[in-house]
Amino acid sequence: MIPRLNGSPFSNEILLEPFPVNYRPISLDYDGTADPKEHMAWFEGLVALHQYAEGIKCRIFVTTLSGVAQRWFRNLKADSIHSFGDLYLTFMRQFANATQVKKTVMSLMDIMQEAHETLREYIARFNVIALDVLDVESQIKGYAFVKGLKPGPLFDRLLITPPRDFDDIMAVLPGYLQLEDAKAAWKAESDKHRSKKSDNNTEHNDRHYQRAPYKGLPPRIPTMSIEMQSTPPRAARDEGEGRDGEDMRRRTPLNRHVEEIFHIIKDERWFRAPWDYTQGDPKPRRNKSLYEYHNAYGHSTAQCGHLQHQLEILVRKGLLDRFIDGLHRDTPKRQRNDNHNRERDYREKRRTQGRER
Repeated sequence: MIPRLNGSPFSNEILLEPFPVNYRPISLDYDGTADPKEHMAWFEGLVALHQYAEGIKCRIFVTTLSGVAQRWFRNLKADSIHSFGDLYLTFMRQFANATQVKKTVMSLMDIMQEAHETLREYIARFNVIALDVLDVESQIKGYAFVKGLKPGPLFDRLLITPPRDFDDIMAVLPGYLQLEDAKAAWKAESDKHRSKKSDNNTEHNDRHYQRAPYKGLPPRIPTMSIEMQSTPPRAARDEGEGRDGEDMRRRTPLNRHVEEIFHIIKDERWFRAPWDYTQGDPKPRRNKSLYEYHNAYGHSTAQCGHLQHQLEILVRKGLLDRFIDGLHRDTPKRQRNDNHNRERDYREKRRTQGRER
C-alpha cells in the first residue's frame, strides 16, 4: 500500500499524476463570494483547451482558490477526493449560497429607463440583465425593451413602425445614439457659452456700479433702496403710484425750475444718479439736447420725466422743502401752468445771462 502524502484531501492517484511539459498556470481567482457555477464554467473552458487528465485538473483547480475558499479546501477530510467529479460536487455544495438566482422574462419586463438616463445607458443596462435570462425569444425581448423606453425620438419611431423583434430595434439604434450624442454635445457647448456670457455681464455690471456718478459721491451699489431710485417700479409707473400707494401723478408746485433745482442739489450726498447714467463724455446726436441727469443726448433736462419723479420723491421725504411753492399742493391743472410759467422764466433768465457774457 502506498503511504499517504501530506494529509491532502486528494487521493494518491491524483497526487502522483505527473504534470505535462507544456503546463501553463491559469489566471483565475475564486474567494467564495462569487457564483461558483460561473467560476467552474470558466475553469472547465480553459482546461478543455489543453485536455488535461482528471488528476491534473483537480490540482490546477486548487490553485484558483483564495481566501475562504482556500481555507475550506485545506480543511477537507484527507483522501476524500478521488476524481474531478468528487471535487466538483463538494465545491458546488459548499458555496451554493453564493449561487446567483436565475433571472426570468419578468426581470426584463421590470426594466424602465430612468428620467435622466440616456439611451446609451439604458441599452447597456438592459443588455447586462438580458444576458442572465436564458432561452428568451427575440420578440419578447424587443417588447420588453420598448415597454421600458421613455418618450423620445426612438420611442416615437418604434410606435409608428413596430419592430418584429429585438434585432430590428438594434438595426435602427445606432442612428438614434448618434443623434443623442450630437444633442448632448450641442447642449454642453450652449451651456458653456451661456455661462461665459453671464460671467461677462456680471463683470460689466460690477464695473458699472463701482463708479461714482457725480464728483464727490461714493460709488453707487446695486442695493440702493427703491425710494432713492430715479425710476419707480413698473407697476407704480403704470398705475401712477409711489411708495405706500401715494399718487405720484400729482407733482408738488416748485418755486424754481426743474433744471435749476437739479444743478443745486446734484452734489448733495443724498442725491443719486439714475441706473442708466452714462459714464464719461456722451456721444453727441444731431438735433438732440443734452439731458444732464442721465448725461446723454435726447430730450432736455427739464423734460426728463425720471428727474421729475426723483424730485417728487425727495419732496415727499422732506429734503426739498425750500423749493416748494408756498409749501402746499395744488391741482394738476394749476401745477402744469405753474411749471410751464416757471420753465419759461428760467429759460429767459438763461438767455439773458448768455447775452451778458
